[in-house]
Amino acid sequence: MSVTMMDIAKGLKVSVVTVSKVLRNQGRISDATRKRVLRRAKELNYQMNWVARSLVTRRTYTIGLLLPEFAHPFFAEIARAVAHTVRPHGYHVVISSFEEDPELEASEVDCMLARQVDGLIIASAQPLRCLEMFERVHQRKTPYVLIDRPIAGLRACFVGVDNIAIGRLATEHLIARGCSRIGHLRGPEVGIAADRLEGYRRALAHGGLHSWPSHIVAGGHGDASGYEGMRTMLKALPAPDG
Repeated sequence: MSVTMMDIAKGLKVSVVTVSKVLRNQGRISDATRKRVLRRAKELNYQMNWVARSLVTRRTYTIGLLLPEFAHPFFAEIARAVAHTVRPHGYHVVISSFEEDPELEASEVDCMLARQVDGLIIASAQPLRCLEMFERVHQRKTPYVLIDRPIAGLRACFVGVDNIAIGRLATEHLIARGCSRIGHLRGPEVGIAADRLEGYRRALAHGGLHSWPSHIVAGGHGDASGYEGMRTMLKALPAPDG
């Protein structure tokens, strides 16, 4: 037989409302009462009925986290940080990987929406200005935040860095070291790579230099893509000096 909040309240002679506030970590409840309720809930092995709670609050207390991959240490750290941040607020994280596949990403987002997550955090691989997936999210009125990868033309909350500045600063450093033929090994055509390439080009133009087409080589997501891209770049004539 499942334990209810009424069972907890009866044993402590407090109201069900008080028990509910303690379990939801809300309201002004004395520390002594809070400790008594939590202790009694643990003794009775009380388990929250999330379905019933969702019907009342119209929330599922879940956050959908969409990541390109799980194995990369950067994204693993993001997943850990998100979980640690939302857990004290009574939320849980549902994590999905779409393996840098925009179509799989869109499918996973639709699954998250069907599960009625309260919000989405997305490191998107959607092509630039390809906004159909986000239009569906808007229609469902589900709040979302982009992380790491901005998307041109999409007005959305974003947590990340200024990638144009990153490309510019790296290039300016090489110019200051005396390099004049600076190569750029770029990533796939997502917002990050496009912005860093733009920063690279701006720095060259500001320094009175020009970019050689053979010195801009696109990489991929495979483990060996950077190695192969660098081999291609080093075969260029003239060879890059930075």
